[in-house]
Amino acid sequence: MSESDVTLQPAASGVNQWADIFYGLLVAPVRTMRVLTEDESLAANNQTVYGALIMVVLANAISGAVDASVIGTSPSLAILLSAVFQGLVMWLALSAILHIVCGWVSKHEVSLRTALICVGWAFMPLIFVGPMSCFRSLGLVYNFLAIVPVLWMLYLQWLVFDHSLAVGPVRMFALLVLGPPLFLLTYLFWLSFAFVAIAQAFL
Repeated sequence: MSESDVTLQPAASGVNQWADIFYGLLVAPVRTMRVLTEDESLAANNQTVYGALIMVVLANAISGAVDASVIGTSPSLAILLSAVFQGLVMWLALSAILHIVCGWVSKHEVSLRTALICVGWAFMPLIFVGPMSCFRSLGLVYNFLAIVPVLWMLYLQWLVFDHSLAVGPVRMFALLVLGPPLFLLTYLFWLSFAFVAIAQAFL
C-alpha cells in the first residue's frame, strides 16, 4: 500500500475502522494523518472518537506497565491507572491546544473532535514498547530501541500539527518555541481540575 492508497470509511464498523487506521499509520502515516485531520466526516462518527480513546488508554497502559517492570516494580492496578490517567490528561491538553491554536493562526479550523481523534491516534507507537521490552537483556541496544516508539510518537504528533495548522516551517518553529509553555499551562489546568473533581467526590 502506498501513501495515496489510504482511504478511511466513516461508515465502517468500529473494529474495521480501528484496524484500518492502525494499519494506515503503520504503512502510510503521512497520508493517514492528513485524512484524519481533513476529513470532518470521521469526526462526526462517534466510533472514531471512541477508537482514539481506546488507543490512548491501551498505549499508555502498556507503556506504564513496561516502565514499571523496567525499574523492577510489579505493574499494579494503581500504576496502570496512574499511567492511563496521565495519558488521558495529556491527550485532552494537546487536543485543546491544537483546536485553540488552529482557531488563532490557521485558515483551516480543526474541530475539537477532530483534534481528539488525531492526537489520540498519535499515541499509537507507545504500544510497541511492550515488544521492545523483550530485548532488555541487550543492555545498551535496548536503550536505543526503547527510544524508537517515543520518537515515532513525537513524529506523528508533529504530522498532526503540521497538517492541521499548515502555516509553513517558520511559523511552525515559532509555535514550537511558544507551544511548550502553553501546553504546560493547559496540562496543569486539566490536572488540577481533575484532582479537585476527585477530591470533591470523596469529601
